[in-house]
Amino acid sequence: VLSRVIGDNLALNEILGFTLGFQANKFCRFCNLTKDETKSRFSSHQNELRTIEQYQNHLLDEDFRATGVRENSILNELSNFHCTQNFAVDIMHDLYEGVVKYDLAKYLQIFIDDDNIQLSLKSLNALKQNFHYGSIEIGNLSKPISDIHLKNGALKMSASESKTFITFLPLMI
Repeated sequence: VLSRVIGDNLALNEILGFTLGFQANKFCRFCNLTKDETKSRFSSHQNELRTIEQYQNHLLDEDFRATGVRENSILNELSNFHCTQNFAVDIMHDLYEGVVKYDLAKYLQIFIDDDNIQLSLKSLNALKQNFHYGSIEIGNLSKPISDIHLKNGALKMSASESKTFITFLPLMI
């Protein structure tokens, strides 16, 4: 019995039969929201999640650019498993190289611009550079944050750098 398949987003999409380039209108493995809907939504409702029946219908449609379903996964032949029920996520890409670098840039911009908070970009970078991370995490220290990163709304960090920064930021401040 197989309970979960884990991997990065591209590998999961490949093995579970979904589109590979995330270019489909319904690109999410979990829900049936369109690209436009995902730009303004923060959650989905139970009735918007992909179902086995919808997956089968999408296979019959043979329009993977619209449905996001490219082919039937061989794993669906296993008892008690279907790819629409595989809710494993890719924390590295989804969070540390995704949401974190965008949201954190916005929050830092707000903190730095707020006159009631004594935090400047220069002091934040000094705190970041001089903080004692320990022998393991010191290798995951990112370059200084620039004003351009904050204005563009995205920090320039790898997944490990982002994880280290978000873990230690509350202690730094």
